[in-house]
Amino acid sequence: MWSNSEMVIFCLILSPILAFGFGLFLSAISKNTKALGIVIGSILLVAASISGFIQVDNPKIEGVWFTLTDKAAKSISLGGTIKWSFILDIAGRLMSFLILAIGGLVSLFSTWYLSESKKNRRYYAGLAVFASSMLGLVLANDLICIFVFWEILGFSSWWLVGFYNSEYYTGKNAKELFIINRIADVGLLVAILITYSLVGDTSISTIKGFVGMVDIQHPSIFPMVMAAGSLFVLTAFGKSAQFPFSGWLVKAMAGPTPVSALMHAATMVTAGIFLLYRVRVLLPEQLLILISIIALLSAIMAGISALKTSNFKTLLAYSTIAQLGIMIPGLLAFNGIPTFIHLYAHAFFKSGLFLLAAYLGHKAVHQLKVDSSNQYQFSALGSLSGSTVNRALLVVLFSALAAMPVSSGFISKEILIVAIEKVQYPIWQTTLLILFFTNSFITVLYSGRAVVLLWGKPSAEPETIKKSDYLPLGILVFLSICSFWWVIAGMPFGGKIFLFAWAKFEQPHFEFSAILISLSVSVLSGLVVLTWFKGKYHKTIDKRYWYKPLFEVLSRIEQLSSYFKLSYAELLHNLIYRPVGNFFLSIGGALSLIDKRLLDSIINITSRFTVIFAHFISTLDKFLVDGLVNFSGYFTRFSGRVAGKYLQNNRLQIQVSWAFTMLFILFLAILLT
Repeated sequence: MWSNSEMVIFCLILSPILAFGFGLFLSAISKNTKALGIVIGSILLVAASISGFIQVDNPKIEGVWFTLTDKAAKSISLGGTIKWSFILDIAGRLMSFLILAIGGLVSLFSTWYLSESKKNRRYYAGLAVFASSMLGLVLANDLICIFVFWEILGFSSWWLVGFYNSEYYTGKNAKELFIINRIADVGLLVAILITYSLVGDTSISTIKGFVGMVDIQHPSIFPMVMAAGSLFVLTAFGKSAQFPFSGWLVKAMAGPTPVSALMHAATMVTAGIFLLYRVRVLLPEQLLILISIIALLSAIMAGISALKTSNFKTLLAYSTIAQLGIMIPGLLAFNGIPTFIHLYAHAFFKSGLFLLAAYLGHKAVHQLKVDSSNQYQFSALGSLSGSTVNRALLVVLFSALAAMPVSSGFISKEILIVAIEKVQYPIWQTTLLILFFTNSFITVLYSGRAVVLLWGKPSAEPETIKKSDYLPLGILVFLSICSFWWVIAGMPFGGKIFLFAWAKFEQPHFEFSAILISLSVSVLSGLVVLTWFKGKYHKTIDKRYWYKPLFEVLSRIEQLSSYFKLSYAELLHNLIYRPVGNFFLSIGGALSLIDKRLLDSIINITSRFTVIFAHFISTLDKFLVDGLVNFSGYFTRFSGRVAGKYLQNNRLQIQVSWAFTMLFILFLAILLT
């Protein structure tokens, strides 16, 4: 009989699939294509609300995958039992709420977005599998469980990104996503094996206990810890689209835009960061500093690439790469809590931005009759953003992305700064801070540019909102409200409701220096955005305008960003994709040569020998076998004729002659014997 904690965990993991099954049943009865999404979204939102009020103290369930024999265990120098386990700790509870809430909102939004689609059952099935796999991943307390759900997550993401499978480029991009993630996932499998050989168990709780009892810097175990940590980082970078795996995320924008709000904002791409948060104890400080520098450089490159793009979704994709990059330095202090806080804040405002892109793009296709290949271009969307509601959504969501004061992004980035300031090595601390604020400034640049391009001109007619727009706009307004400071700042208080349960975490304290620096960046950012607005709406800039020099600098940066975007793509292509591709082409060429020169020669010689042998057998069959058969036939016919003529004759004298002959032969035989 299952306990209450076991029931809670399994119900959370299976809730999306159960919701899909129930919604499929109701939609089949009602014949309403929207019923499926409405039922799934409603159930997931209810499940998210319930998960927020669960007051259980880290319930944990575990079992045994399989048990090795003593001989097998000794042969691989490992223990004999492989276990699985799940835990509903505060991190898992927060992530479960996030997945269920964003998943429910995306399902409801999709009923409006896919109202004309005939493949919504396949879409919602993929969404249910994806959400369940993500829930299993965040609640897993065992590396084996993480690996299982990690692979299911990769499969379901390929499923959703390739939803528009009638388009060639969509299937191609989905396959590239799948292959690149599978290459990185090899690191996870090897890391699990190294960790198991080191600790003797794959439970995360056991691993933390092991690290707490031993010195991971000891020369006897440090190489294995470093190897396992590096492989975990490789896997996380693959899933979170960090350098050198950044290329697939932009191409994954080929899928339905509401999917990106869930996959590329709140769940899938953050799975790599969440994995590093779980296994942080196996990441030495030297490794954390190194990967933080790589991640921040990757964020800067992605931010500069976003500066010149003319596509709203592409800008959000580059922005996601950048935001994931700045989360990694939060692992340097406070047990990685700053990383988790920014991950949580980022999910709300980035989901809102993706759904806003979906809303504007959908309106561009259906109202302005824009071609679907250009529906997310700034030039097409700018004319739709003149309403007060759209402008307010733009300002609030991009303010959170740019870390403006009173937004959740401002608080979460502030905590990341505090974590960087805890680095003990001054030179690395300074380097990380410079890279972090460079990225913050670039974030403000492309956020301000996007707001300017999407601002639009106010309509001359009175603003009216159609009834069909109530659902998508209501969801966007809710996500905008969640992008304010109280989502993060209110969490340390209380503890009764799950959203305010941060008191159980080790709290990073705010420091005056971090707040002062953040406010300075915000003031400078406001100046930059104001300059951009002034430059856009004043066609000719007179010398008397104080912002002319700054506007010229910004124009230069915008021009250079176009070249750097190309350089970034070429960098990935020249350093990673081309050498890897050439390596496999070389292997293919060598195998082709072996096949042509060796295998084909062997096959040709064998075939010729077979032909000669076949001719020999044919000749033997013709002259020997056929000769014997023909001789036997001739002899049989001859014997038959003789017997018919001389033995089967009715003349009496012939019969008497044969009788005396046989008696004579018998008499001779008796005499001779």
